[in-house]
Amino acid sequence: MKKYKGFTCVELVVAISILAVVMSLSIVKLNSYGLTFDATVVKLKTDIRRIIAKAEDDYHSYSVSFYKGYYTIGRDNKRLSKIVLDEHTYVLGSGKLEFRGIKRMGAPGRGGSIYVFNDITKKLERITYMPASGRVTSYEDNYYTKKDIIDGKISRLR
Repeated sequence: MKKYKGFTCVELVVAISILAVVMSLSIVKLNSYGLTFDATVVKLKTDIRRIIAKAEDDYHSYSVSFYKGYYTIGRDNKRLSKIVLDEHTYVLGSGKLEFRGIKRMGAPGRGGSIYVFNDITKKLERITYMPASGRVTSYEDNYYTKKDIIDGKISRLR
């Protein structure tokens, strides 16, 4: 009787089934990080739009301040709310956005950009805001072309 070397069909089916289960669980986890990241971007854009609209008031100044793991919304240097981020998501900006007495006429001034980055999925989103027009837009950016800049900003977060 000849002795064959190798795996039986049953052994191969069991091994492939186990691999399929492990892969499906990891894909679900990665998708949840992506969904959390997308929700963070939408929330931040909404918060910026909201404070730009409130900043038409000449009596109060509004701000968004960025820290490691969270950002805050404030009025007249008092914190109104604190938004905690996922531990793998970073908001990278100049540290603080301040708005006061925004007028809706003329060319948009004092605009800028901030980045939102997830270190697991390597998703990078650039949010651009224009206070005079109230426009806040975002688009997906390539992390690998800006790796040095993004990694430097992450290391400087306090």
